[in-house]
Amino acid sequence: MKKALKDTQTKALLKYINKERRRAYWDMQTPNLYIFFFLAVLACVIFSYNMFETRPWLSNFFQSCGTGIITGIVVFVLGNVRSQSKEDADRIIEQLTRMYEIIKKVYDSVPDKLTRRINGKNYNYKDCVIETINAAMEYVEAIKKLEFSLQKKFIRETSINYYDMAVNIDKFTEMDISDDLTYYDAIEIRNDIIYIIQNAADWFEAALRKAEMQKEQIRKYPF
Repeated sequence: MKKALKDTQTKALLKYINKERRRAYWDMQTPNLYIFFFLAVLACVIFSYNMFETRPWLSNFFQSCGTGIITGIVVFVLGNVRSQSKEDADRIIEQLTRMYEIIKKVYDSVPDKLTRRINGKNYNYKDCVIETINAAMEYVEAIKKLEFSLQKKFIRETSINYYDMAVNIDKFTEMDISDDLTYYDAIEIRNDIIYIIQNAADWFEAALRKAEMQKEQIRKYPF
């Protein structure tokens, strides 16, 4: 029952995102240009066919125009695939690196025993827990700001609803955190928060490794 509800929520979230994505796409000039070129090619084909017997030279002219438009689009697309792939990899790596930096803040918010022993600093563990909560909320907000393709892939492959993550993390802000919070209590709260975002963190870490490998392959290989 829970799985079915989760799948339904995931589909609803993806449907909303896709709707917003389509709306944004058609607001751009590019799709309108593609439609224009398609209609131009179609018109050239029709004119070429209708004039084949009466005016062969004009028929050949329109045929050449239509072929030229198609060839130009193909050359343009193929010529930009490699450079676009590199730009995409760079952009994804930048976003995923940001995600890694935020999750690291969650882990480092409560210092481990070795860190405390080395620096000899006295920590206010209430402040540490507040830092944990804030970093976790920042992590969820970062997921919401990911580019569409990456966010969609994340939702499809994990079925994680980041709105539910935000709600679960927000519950910790309502806790009555004592000013005298102990180290072990702080660790327990931090671990509870990590448990909420761990599955998402694992996915993004794997995605970062994959993106870095793809960038290296683009750099090494000509095709």
